[in-house]
Amino acid sequence: VHGLICIAIVGIEDPVRKEVPEAIAKCQKAGVIVRMVTGDNIMTARSIATKCGIIKPNDDFLVLEGKEFNKRIRDSSGKILQQKLDEIWPKLRVLARSSPQDKYNLVNGIVESRVTRHREVVAVTGDGTNDGPALKRADVGFAMGIQGTDVAKQASDIILTDDNFSSIVKAMMWGRNVYDCIAKFLQFQLTANVSAGVISVISAAAISSVPLRAVQMLWVNLVMDTLASLALATEPPTEELLNRKPYGRTKSIISPLMLRNIIGQSLYQLAVMFIILYAGQYFLGFESTVVKIQNDPHAGREINTQFTMVFNAFVLMTLFNEINARKLHGERNVFKGIFTNPFFYGIWLFCFCSQILIVTFGDKVFSCARLNIEQWAWSLLFGVGSLIWQQILLFIPMKPFSKCFSIFNRICCPCCYKKQKKTDETEGEETERSKSDDKDKRKRATKTTDADSENDMYRDALSKYATIGQLTTATIVAEPPPVFARFMLRKSVERLNSEFRIINEFRSRLEQLQEKRYEESIGQICHSQDNIADE
Repeated sequence: VHGLICIAIVGIEDPVRKEVPEAIAKCQKAGVIVRMVTGDNIMTARSIATKCGIIKPNDDFLVLEGKEFNKRIRDSSGKILQQKLDEIWPKLRVLARSSPQDKYNLVNGIVESRVTRHREVVAVTGDGTNDGPALKRADVGFAMGIQGTDVAKQASDIILTDDNFSSIVKAMMWGRNVYDCIAKFLQFQLTANVSAGVISVISAAAISSVPLRAVQMLWVNLVMDTLASLALATEPPTEELLNRKPYGRTKSIISPLMLRNIIGQSLYQLAVMFIILYAGQYFLGFESTVVKIQNDPHAGREINTQFTMVFNAFVLMTLFNEINARKLHGERNVFKGIFTNPFFYGIWLFCFCSQILIVTFGDKVFSCARLNIEQWAWSLLFGVGSLIWQQILLFIPMKPFSKCFSIFNRICCPCCYKKQKKTDETEGEETERSKSDDKDKRKRATKTTDADSENDMYRDALSKYATIGQLTTATIVAEPPPVFARFMLRKSVERLNSEFRIINEFRSRLEQLQEKRYEESIGQICHSQDNIADE
């Protein structure tokens, strides 16, 4: 063919979705490292990764092809060495010209690695048949619901029905929210249980009587268990959950910060109840039941104002502490976002109004004496004091509670403590080794800028806490709750299901009664019309 003239050159591009760069930025902000594993050539892969934000010009990263990747991770006999793989995957961001076996080797190497303090939780997304082994080996496998093959869907744990990468970010946000809701409930319930248990044991030993009656304890348990789980477990997820690093796999669900809140609030509640019990007659305007019990052991069985004040103050302090329990990470504004959850403030108002009715009108059923306005004001003051006391607790340093937490963890779970100690020692050795390597590099380096050193420090701090993930087009990490958290979640869900089952049965019975009444009314109307027609 001769005489051809070039009119135009057409380039075909598979553009990146608009939501992908934003979703990847949220993942990186949340402490999740995103990797791309593709079969495209290295130039195309680098271009797409740059557009998505997976790699940035000033970052220290690796972009490898499948052949080079296999050369670096294998020995002379062709066997994969975990030690060599550990030298590559922390900095690897893009793997181009990769085969299905390369994808599996990378995922398996990250899962089996012990480079970081906590074992990495790996999530893989894929849509092809060749992604099946990697999806199955990962901790969490995401398959595409529209373009994904049946093999990929069967090998995965979660199916994205909209094939949208941002759905993974939402899943991660919901997972963190479930974990936090369980921690909030534990923080609230342990505080109330410690206070109720200590006051019951000490008062029974000291004055041979318990200020909290059996029926009152049933109401307290209803507030603590069923209603509190509904209120705290229905907190909606927020974008703020993605502003922190992920929890470690072996981290206890009760953190030192939670332990400080539990101990501090328990001490406050116990102090208030003991003051009412032994000194309340001096400023609350009632006779001392403790003195009466010393003269007559049966006086404690009678309905009295002093024990009612203890019960009322304890319930109100528990209700106001439920507001404190909404925050786990030392936030000062405990009211932030409280009106975004109608379940929470609805249940809280229901419990508060029910407490007023119980104390005012439940004299025989709940063994309560009626309180005057001054005594109600003191009870409310004690309840609001829980909010003020929480702000004071935030000024207390965490170091003593961290030591108490380590002792508690060592006693309750020695196996986890030894494992954690071993990982800490390993991390310390690796840190010392990395420091010595850095010193040698500084000696060999001729010129280093302040900006480069700051970037290195930032990357070291980030990689220490980051959770690693790998993916065929883009990879992300999900963090499933620990076994205990899943157990608590399952119990809470079972309890909620039973409550909803009762409500649905009650609703169906009401509907049946309404239908029956409607049929009876229709029958009466028809009967009356027939009588009128006969007349």
